[in-house]
Parts: sequence; C-alpha cells; structure tokens
Amino acid sequence: MSKARKMPANDRLRSERLRRGWSREYVAAQIGVADPKTIGRWERGDAIPSAYFRQKLCSFFGLSAQELGLYQEPAHATASASEPPAGGPIRAQEESSHESPKQPGSDKNLFDPAMPLATPESLSPIGRDRILSQLKSQLMQERSSNTVALYGLPGVGKTTLALALAYDPEVQAHFNGGILWGRLGSEPDLPALLRHWAALLEIPPHIQLRLESLESWVQALRAAIQHRRMLLVIDDAWSYAEALLLMVGGPRCAYLLTTRLPVVALHFANERAFHVPELEQEQALALLERFAPLATRLEPEASRALVQAVGGLPLALTLIGRYLQAQTYCGQLRRLRAALERLQNPQLRLSLEGCDATVEPHHYHAQAAPPSLATVLAISYRRLSREARQALTCLAALPPKPQAFHETSLSNQVSAQTLDELLDAGLLESVGPGSYTLHPVIAEYARSASYLQDLPQPGVRSGTASATLAERSRAGSFSSSERPARCTDLTPMVYHGGERSQPSLPAFHYQDHQQPAHANPLALSP
Repeated sequence: MSKARKMPANDRLRSERLRRGWSREYVAAQIGVADPKTIGRWERGDAIPSAYFRQKLCSFFGLSAQELGLYQEPAHATASASEPPAGGPIRAQEESSHESPKQPGSDKNLFDPAMPLATPESLSPIGRDRILSQLKSQLMQERSSNTVALYGLPGVGKTTLALALAYDPEVQAHFNGGILWGRLGSEPDLPALLRHWAALLEIPPHIQLRLESLESWVQALRAAIQHRRMLLVIDDAWSYAEALLLMVGGPRCAYLLTTRLPVVALHFANERAFHVPELEQEQALALLERFAPLATRLEPEASRALVQAVGGLPLALTLIGRYLQAQTYCGQLRRLRAALERLQNPQLRLSLEGCDATVEPHHYHAQAAPPSLATVLAISYRRLSREARQALTCLAALPPKPQAFHETSLSNQVSAQTLDELLDAGLLESVGPGSYTLHPVIAEYARSASYLQDLPQPGVRSGTASATLAERSRAGSFSSSERPARCTDLTPMVYHGGERSQPSLPAFHYQDHQQPAHANPLALSP
C-alpha cells in the first residue's frame, strides 16, 4: 500500500494555542478529545480533525476555521472560482449550483461553531425538564417553516434552554441537515452573520462577491439550504424585522428564537411563544447547591434568603453560586459566613461576574464571560424613555414580586402609557386586570441606577406611612448603613475561578478582616 500523503503542519492552530498559554492536555480536555497526543498530530499535519472537532475547536478558540488553518477549499468551489463570473442578475438556480441534488434525509450534518460550548449547566438546566419537553415536541413537529420563541426576564435562562435543545441528541438526529446559530443582540451585525452562514453552507466565493444587499444574501442562503432539515437558532432578538431576515431556511427548517421582548416573541411564533419563568424556591436552591453545596448544607437559612432576594433568577443564582464556590473550596466556615454577609448587599449581587460563555457574547461567534446582572439589565434600561426610567424607580419602592400592586395605588404618578412601555420592554409583569408585579432584581437595579446616575433626588423624609410613593422611590430602599459611601458606578468585579481581575474603579471596598487580603482571591482592598 502506498503511504498516505502527509498534510502540511498546522502552524496557525499551534500558534493560537501557544499564544493563549494552553497545553495540549488542556485543549483536549475542553473539546472532549480522549488523547492529548491527538492535538499534536493535528498540529503536525499527521491527521486532520473531523467536522465535529473542527467546530469544537472553532468554538473553543473563538476563531473561524480559516483563522485556525482548518478550512479546506472544496475542489468544486476552487474550480468554480477560477472561472469568470457570468454577468446579469444572480439566479437562485445559479446560487445553488455548487450543491448536488440530495434526497430528503441524506443532508450533510452541519454544526455551527458559533454555538457556545456546552457546559453541565446548559446540557441539564435545573428545573427546566417540563418546558424542554414541550419545546422539543414543538420543534420536531413536521410543519412548514416551524417557529418557536422563548421570552422572559434578562438572565432567566432563555439562551441556556436554546443550547440544551441544540445539543440534545434527539434534536440533532431529527435536524440531520444541521444547526445554525445566530446571535443578534441589541446592536446586531447582520452582514457578518449572513457571511458566516454562507461560509458554513459552502456558497462559492465568486457567488458571495456578487451579493450586494441583505435580500440577495437571504436568497443565496435559502437556495443553498433548499430541502435540508435544519434548525436555525436566533438568539437575543430585539426586533422582529431583524429576526425575519434570518428566516433563510426552506420548508423543512425550524426556527427557535429567544428574546426579552414579549411582542417580538409573539410576532415571531404566535401561539408557540413560550414564557420562561424564574425558578421555584426548591429548584433555585438546587441550582445554588450545584455550585456551592457547602453553603446550602451549612447555612440553609442564609441560602434561602439569597434565593428569595434574587427571586429565583438563574443568572443571579449562577453568579452567586460561583462566587461562593471560589470562597468555600477550602472548606473554611469563616470564609463562607463572610461571603454570605457580603452578599446581603444588593450592590455586590448586581456587580458579580462569572465565566460562563452562554450569556452575552460581544460578537456572534465570540466566547465571552457573562457580564454582571447590572450590565445585562442596563441594556434594557438604556432603551427606556426618561419617564419610564423614573417610573421604574418609583415602582421599585413598592414590595416586589411575589407581591403585586394595582394601578389605583400609584396616585396618578405613573401613567398607563409608561406602564405599557415597561411591559413591552419585558421589565414589568402583568398579573391581572390593572395589576402588576416587579421582579426584585429589577427593583434593586432601578434603585441603584437612580442613585448612581444622579437622577433628581430632592430632600426626603424618613420612610413613614404618610410618605408619598415618589418620595419613597427617590430615597430608594437603601438604609444609611446599606448605601455605599464611595460607590460612583456599577463597575463589575470580575471573578474567574479563584483569580481576581482588578476593577478600573474601586466601586466597592469589601474586605474580609478575618484573613489577610492575599488569602482571599476575591477581596478588594480599600
């Protein structure tokens, strides 16, 4: 037998690994390769990764296949690129000529490397079995251009549910044409996202060069997909029009959309729009226990108080759990108690950051750490009118969810139009005719934002039964002992495992005085 021709060494993959200071063992463990020597064989050109591991490498490095030296130009595409392009308008038949006809069910499985890496939290989200079963049933129904949408509060776990579905083996087997992942966000880069999908679908370069408008890109993608059975995930949509542009699949495709805005979800999926609720108390405690079992076992009352303070919001519980995990890995009870005491301050809870890649990447294929609760909520807050911001501050003075309030209790201080704006923004919940409720994390953020941004705060009396709603809202719910004396903004404190990133501004000055500062990787020196 003739010896197989050796591929050229992949210097790009090796240099990107070394530039990050990663060992072959570390990369192998992160992408699920059993033998670290396999990474070396890929780098030396002795072997090439399969399509599955190419996509895993792209997701892990946050780079495209071309940037990692993993992309091989198809022979037929190279031949087409060498021919002079014909003039005239692009026809759908020409755009799809690079793809030979396929019978239904024989499509090549495509797994978008832009999809965030799977974590135990995203593969088996706690308390979501029922809604996952409902979503899977809806997505796998045989109907033309099937659409399903998820909506709910910021940080409630919509993207986590989408990931759980995308990584589900039954879903992947059903959508044998592949899965595309497109994250929009509040400032989407639609051309870049469509180019990314075009590269995955192997639309020849000479065709791509002739696409001059978003509509022409959509037509080319639709022609490339044709009758493939694919799932297209549209994550974090803020506009129905933008989401509509990403409906580029054929009749056998299904779409899963996530959004904070109820109206966007309803326009996109009608009766198949699912509201994602917060976790019940026992489910929330189970999520906290996943990260910090010592806290839930030794300090059950304090753990329950934290769960109630954040209203069962999964992102808040995950960030708190990872903070406690970093403080309690050594098993020292005094560090646990000191951390629980610090977490009583809502400002600290709002500023915590973590290292999960599924919450808010800054680019559609980036793997980025999730921002703090404050940063996540700020995206919605900044889009509100000034009247709605002031109204949110007023409402934050009322008892939060599960308590409700009625329009008549507002004494005409908040107009019906402003309440509607807050409802449409997904920041206020309707619980019946004229009745509403506000999540405690949103209430905490509204009070903080009002205080930190120097909104009008005239002198107020101490809280009494006769104090007006406006007076109580301007004062917020901070007591004199809770209000940070030197806090000038919500600069997040970033916690990556046991390492601490120095904040650009000393937003908080917490110090565990029971141990040296160097012994506590999360302590901030005054």
